[in-house]
Amino acid sequence: MNTQMGDRIHDLRSYLGLSLSDLGRAIGYTGTHILRIEQEVVHPSERVIQKICDVFHVDPSYFTGEMPVEQAVQ
Repeated sequence: MNTQMGDRIHDLRSYLGLSLSDLGRAIGYTGTHILRIEQEVVHPSERVIQKICDVFHVDPSYFTGEMPVEQAVQ
């Protein structure tokens, strides 16, 4: 698994089959903001991570590198 937060979000988004816009819209952000996170231009806030976990039923341990995406999505 990738160790950068942007890579983790990209891998999760790809695993879920979502576009940048789809992910952003689902958690209340723009696709551009998600792209900036994936490119490591900005770091995701705890709020962004929590919303991703809540909306997509992702175990927060995924974002700390403790489990692969296949196990993190419930």
